[in-house]
Amino acid sequence: MLASIILAGVLGSPFTEVNSTGNLYVFSTMGPWLEPDCRDSQSRSLDMAEILDGFSESAYCVSDGSFATALASARIELAPQGFTVMLDGGGETFEGGSEDVFSRHDINIWLEVAAAQDLRLQMNWSLVASGLASAMVQMQRMGDLDGENEFGQLAFEHTVSAYIDQIQLEGQDVIRVPQGRWMIRLNSTHQASAQDPGFESGAVWAGYNATSVPLGDVNGSGAVTVEDLLELLEVFGECEGCRADLDGNGQVDVTDLLQLLADWQN
Repeated sequence: MLASIILAGVLGSPFTEVNSTGNLYVFSTMGPWLEPDCRDSQSRSLDMAEILDGFSESAYCVSDGSFATALASARIELAPQGFTVMLDGGGETFEGGSEDVFSRHDINIWLEVAAAQDLRLQMNWSLVASGLASAMVQMQRMGDLDGENEFGQLAFEHTVSAYIDQIQLEGQDVIRVPQGRWMIRLNSTHQASAQDPGFESGAVWAGYNATSVPLGDVNGSGAVTVEDLLELLEVFGECEGCRADLDGNGQVDVTDLLQLLADWQN
């Protein structure tokens, strides 16, 4: 496994897929719970090809002027420049001639990837949720390339949880990803009920785009310039969590300065 990871790094791919697991569930129903007018559900496990290429599943009920819908789709796509994450889930309900109109979806994905060398990623991200819905996207270290699983450093973790009103979170981060194995994880859910005002629909959406930049690129612009140098010098010294702490040792020092100069205008 290690040989293939190193080869991928040499060829320019920052990440190589190692392992994965996942599952999805979509559910729509209407009418009495024990004897429904309509019920549609899909539940299955997801393999690596589906997670990398993307998947989509839906469940629909339409009967007697009522309807319930549920949708779940997602993918984690690895690219020569980094990775993207896309997530779309939710559903709608309407009570016409049927009672107990309800829909739900659940997505859970774990993709293990390997970084053959230290990386610095510039990441644009957005999370949106409305109704009764939530989502979480996370990247966490699993251990060394050929070591045992030992969960540790979080590269990032973002969570959104809505209660009727829409919530939108977004940002642009520069994250440090040292050599090793990492888990990219995402999950989402919604519940929609035509009987509960404000909860007739629920939806969640996520979009992430992470691009590899030089290790000395403090601000993540894609090139190391005087702006990076000025930011580094401004916070020189003890600086836990500073993005100018290029090696992650809790301080901005000469080692970080040397890395910046080695990547100058790359």
